[in-house]
Amino acid sequence: MGILRRLRSAAPRRAASTVVLLAGMPFLLDLLATEGTAQDRAPRAADGATADSTATPTAIESGPRPGEMPALRCSQPAGTGAGTELDVAALFREGSGAVLFVHELTRNVAPVVRALDQLADTHAPLGFDSVTILLAADRNAAERQAEAASRSITLTRPLTVSVDGAEGPGAWALNRRASLTLVTVRDGHVVESIGFTDTGARDEAQVRAMIERATGALPDDPAELRRLAIERLPQDTEVLRARAARSALLLHWQALMRGERDRRMAQRGGAQRGDADGAARMRGPADAPREGQGRDTEPARPARPRVGAPPEDAELQGLLRRAIRRTADDAELDAVFAAIDARVEAVPDTESQAVEMLRLMLSLDYGTESARRRAATWVKEHGGEVPAARGGDDEAREAPPPDAGGETPSRRRGR
Repeated sequence: MGILRRLRSAAPRRAASTVVLLAGMPFLLDLLATEGTAQDRAPRAADGATADSTATPTAIESGPRPGEMPALRCSQPAGTGAGTELDVAALFREGSGAVLFVHELTRNVAPVVRALDQLADTHAPLGFDSVTILLAADRNAAERQAEAASRSITLTRPLTVSVDGAEGPGAWALNRRASLTLVTVRDGHVVESIGFTDTGARDEAQVRAMIERATGALPDDPAELRRLAIERLPQDTEVLRARAARSALLLHWQALMRGERDRRMAQRGGAQRGDADGAARMRGPADAPREGQGRDTEPARPARPRVGAPPEDAELQGLLRRAIRRTADDAELDAVFAAIDARVEAVPDTESQAVEMLRLMLSLDYGTESARRRAATWVKEHGGEVPAARGGDDEAREAPPPDAGGETPSRRRGR
């Protein structure tokens, strides 16, 4: 309010100046509101102070205040608990945990979802577990999306779906402006909560910091880790039995996902070997000289084997053409890969096609460096094997993608 007093004392008593001052009032009020709520955007901790003075500017207030954990249930569309509901409050009655609410499942939130799942694995000896809950108005559609995404990202703890619709349970005070809300708990009580409006891999460090404020740091000494693991076992027999059963079922699901991923990789490898054999038969004898090249000429360096395959899906074909354009900037590539994610989420059967088309793009060195880097990341995240980089060829290449028969127009013209 000191700003307003100084402006009032400095403003002349002329009507024109008063109009100018009033015109600037909305900006001043916004400035004062920003100054007054700066600390509200940081995580809320049990001691009433901000939990992290280095919180990102995109963090906002979302989630319940420290205290007793409100009731919470969610449906399990995937994993060994598929078709049942999970009582999250009972799960976290003893020990530490985290609940991640996904307000909208997009490509940007995937790194945080995956990071929390991995942290739940590494910090499990400290009695830590996690549940990720997708919020949606259409529960049936959300359950299908959650199951497909859990398999695509290969999560140990499959995504669950809120039984309370897009707003989530009222007692959890979720902010609709957040894309993610993370709540940490310990022994049935909320430790702190935070919402994110714009998130990505950069937030993984903050997620880890919040978890370790609830669990304590993960010790490097194996003996100390064993001691803590035994010490933090639930004392309540029923909770201990439920925790042990959940751990066994999660391990079973993880093994199933690993087997499914290995089978997909084996099938891709068999298809690639078949393509390579067919290509070798079409090329003929390896020692045959090229047209215009004598046998005294130094043999050309062997080309790197082509891997991957063009997609059959028409929408993915169009996205591949956009991805390999030399003129594609970061904004265009963001849109392309977001569209690939959306297509795979809508039609899960296209995931393997998307993996293979990006492997093909990488093996041919098509697209800009940024496009190839994004393609490699996408392939790895979806369980594919990234082809080795082609040596000595850093220039971005642009060419029409191969057709379904495996030939580019240039190859057909050269025959």
